[in-house]
Amino acid sequence: MIRILEVGIGLALVFTLVALICSIVNEWISAMVEKRGNLLWEGIENLVGQELRGDICGHQLMQGLVRKPTWFDAIVKRLLPRIDRAKPSYVPTEMFVATLLDIIGARAAAGGNPHVAGQLPTTFAGLQTAIQNANGVPDNVKQALLALVNNAGSGAQDELAKAKKYIGDWFDAGMGRVTGWYKRWSQLVLILVGLGVAFFLGVDCIAIAKRLWTDPVVRERVAEAGKEFVEENGDDPRLIGGGTPTAPKASDVPLTSDMDTNLTTDTLLTSDAPETPPTEAGTSAAEEQTVAETETAEELAKEKLKEIQIFQNQLEALSLPLFPMTGLREEYKSRHKGVEADAWLPRMFGWWLSHHLFGFVLTSFAASLGAPFWFDLLNRFVNLRNTGKKPEEPAKP
Repeated sequence: MIRILEVGIGLALVFTLVALICSIVNEWISAMVEKRGNLLWEGIENLVGQELRGDICGHQLMQGLVRKPTWFDAIVKRLLPRIDRAKPSYVPTEMFVATLLDIIGARAAAGGNPHVAGQLPTTFAGLQTAIQNANGVPDNVKQALLALVNNAGSGAQDELAKAKKYIGDWFDAGMGRVTGWYKRWSQLVLILVGLGVAFFLGVDCIAIAKRLWTDPVVRERVAEAGKEFVEENGDDPRLIGGGTPTAPKASDVPLTSDMDTNLTTDTLLTSDAPETPPTEAGTSAAEEQTVAETETAEELAKEKLKEIQIFQNQLEALSLPLFPMTGLREEYKSRHKGVEADAWLPRMFGWWLSHHLFGFVLTSFAASLGAPFWFDLLNRFVNLRNTGKKPEEPAKP
């Protein structure tokens, strides 16, 4: 029983470290291509149509949320024209409502110019009239807005405030669908990233499990390392499901934040997410992310590489069998003496594919479950081991 627990601790620890590396890579990719931001504006287009979405994005209230373009933005725009890093990457619900109503009012005013200032309806009746008379607003969008506004006018004392709340709730519900889009995209990326990480680091979970099962010295050492890892990282939000930072509400979440994909996609854009907690300096997490968005691509890459190196060092320190590409030739030649010089490469790759590929694939799928899943399992295994009989000291060689 103790042996099974210790093997489980070792595998759970390995999968936790690999999942953390995959999460960092996935978040870096998401930040570079502004995936969350672009999905956000796709969701807004689904709500109000393409023309209104353009008006909202160009409104000064939204432009105040846009960070200054960098050289990397220009490169991405040239290589990937469909990726737009010039849009705001997060939209507070109240700001969306104010911007939408100001544009509706401007389109309903004389001339119907959406860029004319000071057209925000200030009365409930004025809001109804503005929606009905707005030029260029699709009929289905008018229908949705009027349904919300007319429902707010059913005997309410503060009808205008209630109408704005209903429109904000409509926006939050639309952003809930965006959460699902992002989650499906990130899950696919995590599997691919996991396969790449397992391949380049040589994390064959089958070979690791065999080594843990047959070597009591390594098994005991890795089990103790798992215990120390749990004790040292028990309050890490990346591992306990809290995210970094905790999502505030609806779309107030900065969609380029460096949050573990597996931790936060369920609450990324939902209306019942908790309020943004203040940091030690007294600033909100959203404000911190606004500052973080000013980082250059080079700074972000260096930061992510530094984090990856930390977890990679912890993985290599376990002294478990790893089979990276850098040692592929040596590993093959050590098992196949006398191989001809002109034939070792194809034979070596054939042997590698037949011996390690399945283990790499299993590692990638395991890592895609997320670091919180494996850390929780690791914690359970460690607690079970601590309550069981203390294992005997391994015999000295």
